[in-house]
Amino acid sequence: MECLLCLYDFADDPELVKLAQMMLDLLLLDMVCDSLDGLYGGAHGRIYAPVALDHTRSSTFPLYYLYFGHGYREQIHAPCLIAALCSGYRPQQQTYEIALGREQSYVHQESKHLHCITCETPHKQLPQEDGSINKYTYYTPRYIIGAVNFQDAYALESKAGWYAHHQQHQWDLSLPKATTLKIFSHHPGHYGTEGSEHGYWTGDLGCGCGHFFGEKNVVMAMYEIPETQALHWIHCHVPRDAFDQVEEEGNYLFLRKSEVYISLFIQNGYIWTTEGEYARKEIISHGRSNAIICEVGDEMTFGDFASFRRTIRQNRVVFDPGRMELSYHSSLEGELVMDKSKRVVRGEAVSFPYPTYHGPYLVSAFNSGVIEVRTNEKKATYDFNQITVRYA
Repeated sequence: MECLLCLYDFADDPELVKLAQMMLDLLLLDMVCDSLDGLYGGAHGRIYAPVALDHTRSSTFPLYYLYFGHGYREQIHAPCLIAALCSGYRPQQQTYEIALGREQSYVHQESKHLHCITCETPHKQLPQEDGSINKYTYYTPRYIIGAVNFQDAYALESKAGWYAHHQQHQWDLSLPKATTLKIFSHHPGHYGTEGSEHGYWTGDLGCGCGHFFGEKNVVMAMYEIPETQALHWIHCHVPRDAFDQVEEEGNYLFLRKSEVYISLFIQNGYIWTTEGEYARKEIISHGRSNAIICEVGDEMTFGDFASFRRTIRQNRVVFDPGRMELSYHSSLEGELVMDKSKRVVRGEAVSFPYPTYHGPYLVSAFNSGVIEVRTNEKKATYDFNQITVRYA
């Protein structure tokens, strides 16, 4: 945002100023649609371990407070951009309406082009390849959950393929009760000069062993770790002591925070880390082939916590490590099936790529350059081809 803010404030070209303003609006709208009270939820790119473990370490955290406010002012650790504090830029009214007026649950889908740059530094732009990264976020007033639902592979012998899964956070569940109430799984590695390209908590550069699928309150994950990888296990961030109730039943881990219920099914079982920095915050599951299912509920849907646990235990789970296929019959969402190439919801294959944006607030056909912002029967159309914003 810093470059865009400087262009908005200091560029002499009116067209460039307009483009900067439109892009700033879009970045904030994108952030808001995937955020809950300042917590940027679901999947991410360009993320580092401190941010993966605590929302307060994110550079978006103070920006969200600056523009919209949130309930964690005293916990802000990341510095806020001086350019944002001093800029004349202000978000448009619809952005405030979305950030401060959401009371209903919704699904927000988006699709991004594959990154196409050289491996050597300084990085240079390569010809854009076909393919996309498809992100799915489910927002509720009580939690936000989401995943990279499908990511196309680069072409064989592609010079850009080295970048796949660079610093990605593939799925995440966040609750607004605390900034560290985050649950996600990951295959740890030690690849990359920055330590996050395929690090202990973030990124999968050079490996690409995970596959993910989110459908509303459910996220499924499969792992097929290559023999050549140093670590043949996965782990989950689960801050045990932050929850009001924890129940362990075989391969199931159940957690309750107030009226929100969480289940984690770990195919190969798990053990808690008991010493060191991540004691009582990490579970480890061994094996090169593994699967995880996370489902979230509350008292309005399941009644009490015991009823939630009984219902989840009755849901059918089938994992075929040979075919790398995982199926789960959720009592709420029905039959969900995934393998390395497809995602299926109640017998219907999910179509990729998603639109650039598809949700109640942002709508845009993939690669169109035109984005509609919808709130309270009002519509703004951002046309980046014509560098105009039209209101209706």
